[in-house]
Amino acid sequence: MIVRLLGVLLVVYGAWMCWWAVATWSLWSGLWCVYLLACGFGLLFHARWAAWLWYGLVAISAGGWLLSVVEAAMRIGRSPGDALATGFAVLTGLVLLALLGLGSVVVARQFRHLPEAPPTDR
Repeated sequence: MIVRLLGVLLVVYGAWMCWWAVATWSLWSGLWCVYLLACGFGLLFHARWAAWLWYGLVAISAGGWLLSVVEAAMRIGRSPGDALATGFAVLTGLVLLALLGLGSVVVARQFRHLPEAPPTDR
């Protein structure tokens, strides 16, 4: 049930990213849109490969958050609001990482119990 909810959320987010990619003519947003839709539909229909797409999504999101925190930390001291912005970025990023980590646990448990496909004789 939770894996399907994750799938629906990723499909909605992917559809929004598709709209954004078309509106801004952004290739990277378009690629992210395709990735999110593939992961979302895979989780929605319990495709085994969707678990690997989910783990990739977690790694990409964590790496992006880490880069944004490093960038924000390098700007501290240039203006009074930078420390507050950095603190906010760290806090929201930690919440995001916690949710992605919990999602990974749920996805791992869901796909660990799927039966393997029977071998085919050729």
